[in-house]
Amino acid sequence: MRQLLERLADLAFRRPWAVLLVASLPPLLSGLLLLRTPVDLTFTGILDRGNSEVERYFEVSHRQGLGGSLLVLLEGREEQMPLAVRALEESLAGRPDVRAVVPPLDPSWWREQSPWLVERDLFDAWLEAARGGRGDVGALGRRLAATRQGSEPVGARLVQLRLDRDPLDVEVGKWQFFALEEAATEAVRRAAPGVSVAFSGLPAIAAQDQARTLGTVQRLTPLSLVAVLALFSLVERRFLGLLAVLWALLLAVVATLGLIGVLTGGLTLMETFFGVTVFGLGIDFAVHLLVRLREERARGLAHAAALLATLRGTGRGVVSGAVSTAGAFLIVALAPDPVALHVGLSGGLGLLFCLVLMLLLLPPMWTLLDRRDRRASGAGALPHHRELSVPLLSPLAGWAERRPSLCLGLSAAVLVVLGTGAARLGFETDLTRIFNRQVPGVATVQRVGELYGLNGAPWVSSARDLETARDLAARYRRSPGFAQVVTVSDFLPASAEETERRRAALEAALPELQARQVALGGLTDIGEVRLEGLTRLAGVVLPEGTSAREALESAVAGVGLLVRAAEGSPLSLDGLPAAMRERFTGAGGEILVLAYARGNTLDGREARAQRLTAQAIDPEATSLSALLEAVMVAERPWLPWVAAGTVAFVTFVLLLDFRSPRLALLALVPVLAGVGATAGILGWAGVSLSVMTVIVLPLLVGLGVDDGIHVVHRIAEDETQPYSVAAAAVGRAIVMTTLTTCASFAVLLLTDHPGLESMAWVMLVGMPICLLASVVTLPALAVFLLGRRKSAG
Repeated sequence: MRQLLERLADLAFRRPWAVLLVASLPPLLSGLLLLRTPVDLTFTGILDRGNSEVERYFEVSHRQGLGGSLLVLLEGREEQMPLAVRALEESLAGRPDVRAVVPPLDPSWWREQSPWLVERDLFDAWLEAARGGRGDVGALGRRLAATRQGSEPVGARLVQLRLDRDPLDVEVGKWQFFALEEAATEAVRRAAPGVSVAFSGLPAIAAQDQARTLGTVQRLTPLSLVAVLALFSLVERRFLGLLAVLWALLLAVVATLGLIGVLTGGLTLMETFFGVTVFGLGIDFAVHLLVRLREERARGLAHAAALLATLRGTGRGVVSGAVSTAGAFLIVALAPDPVALHVGLSGGLGLLFCLVLMLLLLPPMWTLLDRRDRRASGAGALPHHRELSVPLLSPLAGWAERRPSLCLGLSAAVLVVLGTGAARLGFETDLTRIFNRQVPGVATVQRVGELYGLNGAPWVSSARDLETARDLAARYRRSPGFAQVVTVSDFLPASAEETERRRAALEAALPELQARQVALGGLTDIGEVRLEGLTRLAGVVLPEGTSAREALESAVAGVGLLVRAAEGSPLSLDGLPAAMRERFTGAGGEILVLAYARGNTLDGREARAQRLTAQAIDPEATSLSALLEAVMVAERPWLPWVAAGTVAFVTFVLLLDFRSPRLALLALVPVLAGVGATAGILGWAGVSLSVMTVIVLPLLVGLGVDDGIHVVHRIAEDETQPYSVAAAAVGRAIVMTTLTTCASFAVLLLTDHPGLESMAWVMLVGMPICLLASVVTLPALAVFLLGRRKSAG
């Protein structure tokens, strides 16, 4: 490795233009592969389709034509509700992305169909009272209107939208949710002023979170970029030098994406995150090399000699750190999970490309800039040749080397105190605590639960016939885990035999019913003085607190319902309203049973408990909540061997690089201290890890390993140099990498997004700890492992 780096330094000095051209051409050519690489920016593209629950959901969704489903909650004055529902239907029914608008059923439909739907005992009592027997025919006729199927909260309506495509199958940013929301809101505002419109459901929440979060990040990204460039300018003050670093990073990104497309057959959402890793670690390669080059030039070395010393010394540390971190990422890519595959490949290949391009592009570019600078300034010293100065580094490192026992004792005590907080560290499974806090869909989910007892993501079972559907619904209702169960069989007579019995009874009683309807109707013209007596004589019951006219009108309506049922046809599946058939039947005619579970539908742990309960009733039951479980709390049996393989590989690289177990152990000090203390601090602070922190944890590990490798390489490079001097010299570069990384992540604290904030806290806490461990703990431990150096004084 040393000879290769020396050869590279020689070529960069003698033939800089040739090296630049040869190094830039292959990445650009590999970037041409992107022109034919398919890009899948849908949420489903990163789901593990090998997960049986994920595959079941999409298979059922596509086979039954379920598509995407949204709930629209309308709230306002009760008298405005019909107008609002009608306006919503008219505004959305013709949209190409809406397959069906399913409004709540009109209560009048329930009343008209009640003779076929009420229980047998109630029907018999109702018919007997209507024919002149004993009983309150009005009260019996109104009974069904008060049942749960036909009831709606006063001043609220819940409308279901069936979308043409599942939003999870639509590319991120391409689903026109806000156009849909705007059309619905504007139509309702015009027809029924004062009625609010709110969308519920996981697709709506995801769209709202994405819009608010991406908008905030887009506004903050320039601020982050300016901060990082301002800090980087402390190391590289030449504009062309800065462009050289950016050019190397850009080529690394292009080459990585092109190769991943070839290896995996396409790109997914996860590739949008790998830039954090490549830029975070890649720019650190440049910082370490630049700081070392300035240090050598400040010592008075000519450019060629300084470049040789930089690549021969710090270059080895850059290679070792990059290979160990890239290898760890590539081991992750071996896991049978699409997220792990794409994160591992993008991180591993990105770092390898970044390493090669930094070593090939920066030295010749620095050579060209040095020649230009010497022509412009003559023999005078240039500002960018001055050594970078960072206060307190040397005193801290020197104290650690002079008082190693005290330093290690304090370090161990601090790590123990902080480490105990790791036991309090939890993993967040509630999606509402990861999404943006300003997402209105979350509040709508809670409001729907308060009004209707629904959680927005029902468990779906399918049945071939009504009897099977009734059986499934009955079993769901007997389970305490479900708040509401709805199926089309609830809106049909209990059996064909019972329907025929009622039809025959109604036909036989029709003459009597018609005569009674006429007789009772004639009484409505009687004056109030005689009405009460005549009403009682007609056999109409007058409930307490009810006037004679009210009781009479109710009785007339009750008899009229039976007359119309006798004159019409029994209720059948084909006779149901189109909205009801759309909601409760699949594309192949299967009858759907919708079971709404109790509890939070956006919590992965609760989603798992709901799934186990539902599948104990129907093993084929599925729900959108199954995807939430797969993302938030899915079993990953490959994690232990991936973690073990990563540790083994990093240890192997360090042993191969240093040829000494003691030096390898020293190199691991910053990352061990950084990860352990960070976990403890986050635990004490009550910050939970989440699926989003998985993105930055490999970055923290990679940076921590790099810090230790560079310090130990400097220690091994000159055995006469005190440990504190080596740690302080490398510490200047580590300070810069820590500042640039923290500056880029700090802006995430302004997003009002718990998931992004947790990512920021991991880096903002972990990076400074790795820095302190590199310049303080590592030199102190080196005294015990390697012995005190005489020149330490």
